[in-house]
Amino acid sequence: MANGSEKYEADRGNNNEEASDSSKKVAKVATKGAVDYFTGGKGGAIVDKVADTKLGKEVINNLGKQIDRNPILKKAAEKLDEKGAVDAADQALSMMETGGADGAAAGGKGGGLPGGGSLPSLPGKSGGGLPETKSAPDLEGSSDLSGSADLEGDVDLGMDFSKSMGSFDLMGLVTGQTGLKVGLIAGGFLLLFAFSFIILVVTSTDSENENGSNSDGNGTASCAYTINGYTSSDKSIKSKQTYEVSNLKVRLMECDGSRPVAGEELVDFEKYILGVTAQENGGAPDEAIKVQAIAARSYSLARPAFMGNAGGTKLALENGQWILQLRACTYDHAYCDPDKGCWSNVAGGEGGATIHSGYDPSKPWSKGPIAQDSKIRSLVAETAGQILIGNNEYIFYSPYKQAEQLSWNASANSGLKYKQILLKQYPAAKDILTATCTRPTVTGAFALWKQYGAPWSSINLGSSSKTIGSSGCLVTSVAMLIAKSGLPVNVNGEFNPGTFVKALNANNGFTGANFMWATAGVIAPGFTYQTQIDVSGLSKQGKLDKINGLLNSGYYVVAEVKGNTGQHWVAIDSVSGSTVNMMDPGSTATSMWDQYNWGNTSRLAYYKVS
Repeated sequence: MANGSEKYEADRGNNNEEASDSSKKVAKVATKGAVDYFTGGKGGAIVDKVADTKLGKEVINNLGKQIDRNPILKKAAEKLDEKGAVDAADQALSMMETGGADGAAAGGKGGGLPGGGSLPSLPGKSGGGLPETKSAPDLEGSSDLSGSADLEGDVDLGMDFSKSMGSFDLMGLVTGQTGLKVGLIAGGFLLLFAFSFIILVVTSTDSENENGSNSDGNGTASCAYTINGYTSSDKSIKSKQTYEVSNLKVRLMECDGSRPVAGEELVDFEKYILGVTAQENGGAPDEAIKVQAIAARSYSLARPAFMGNAGGTKLALENGQWILQLRACTYDHAYCDPDKGCWSNVAGGEGGATIHSGYDPSKPWSKGPIAQDSKIRSLVAETAGQILIGNNEYIFYSPYKQAEQLSWNASANSGLKYKQILLKQYPAAKDILTATCTRPTVTGAFALWKQYGAPWSSINLGSSSKTIGSSGCLVTSVAMLIAKSGLPVNVNGEFNPGTFVKALNANNGFTGANFMWATAGVIAPGFTYQTQIDVSGLSKQGKLDKINGLLNSGYYVVAEVKGNTGQHWVAIDSVSGSTVNMMDPGSTATSMWDQYNWGNTSRLAYYKVS
């Protein structure tokens, strides 16, 4: 982009990303099973044969990307891969062609998954169907539900090995492109079917993080920048005036620059940089992630001056708020909302297509949100406020394309640190400057308490391996209500979810990771647990009436809001008309039924202050 053209090159950003290794592994195994279904037991051999061909790689990578774009499927793939289940199933399916049941058994203990588990068949094959879905445990009175299901040791995946082998012309299929495509595409269609049981497992495992969004950027830094010009590789331009910019928000513009993208809110600048980094080079090594973040930040701040505030780009103070306008496509940046995901009618916003926030699998291209515990969040946060500077400490204009990103990745893999990589890439830059940044605090502001991204997130629940960050939605919600009640508490230091859980841990407040409801009254004397009620069968109005009745009676109420789709608790704050206002430890949303379908509100538990 050194030529200064208004349209940023379409290949800007590494948008043709590879699927993750774990998702490609699952895609390959599921494709083996599906092709096996149509070929009488030869699926493992066929897919093994073609997996290294151009067509085979393309199909498996595309299927893997479909898994990556669904956060639930991606998480399941990672867990199964981590436990060795995918490799075991892959090996077993490969052996089917040469040895049937005996051949599979020779591959490892029991011939199936670790621990000797068998591999059930797909529907229509001998052995019968997908594994039976286990029902959730009874949660009345004592359970947090979070993390109650576990993938270790009880997931079955794959095919029935006892069926007879049918004759099949392997080489005829391998050498015939039409037959090969039919087999692999059939594998693709059955991929989601063969993998669908994982959704049921994963939505009951750590499910409260599924929608753990931070949609308004709460917890991200707010930095102050001095903008008095920009420096590029060949010149420096002084601004007409010096701008002292703080609390910067980004307005996402249509790709043609004509108007804001409909329905999009202003985005905190640091959240915007996270979304750009993840979309444009999210699979990079750690140091290259930092390079990407700093280059994107410097480019964004210098872009309006470089463009002369034209083409939809602009930096201006509007009613006391600093606004940076950038186009939501590769003409400026390919931005994917890290908390909501994104979609476009063209893959990755290439070729001038606008990217919209929100995961929508019905669109030609869509991508899910970034997990709250994803490493990329912490890596980008480490660079908060860091920008490249040139002559006179002007912000350095740092355009890049895929070739530069690949170079960064290679340099990071060779051991170079991010500052070395940046100054090597942009030799006209002088240094990296860190702006003054502040981060909002949540301690004391109970309505903003979150289970994730907080100082207390890593505290364990009882003697379990579960933490507040992974499984603490219920205890965080109860802590919010205790804080709201104003009751005195028995904790060391300031009351917050961390000191609450530490006090619970010292008073047998958990059985495993399951919260013992009544123990809250030990920590906050007078905060007395009453009971919980099942409202899953009520109409929307019926649930609203029940919530109103409890609040009007002076009760402090927590609600289970995901029903049979998973598990997540929120604290109910108030009701305004038909709107239930909540304090959510897993998102910054405040309207309970806008964030979570009313039909999935399944239980209400409540306390009384005496």
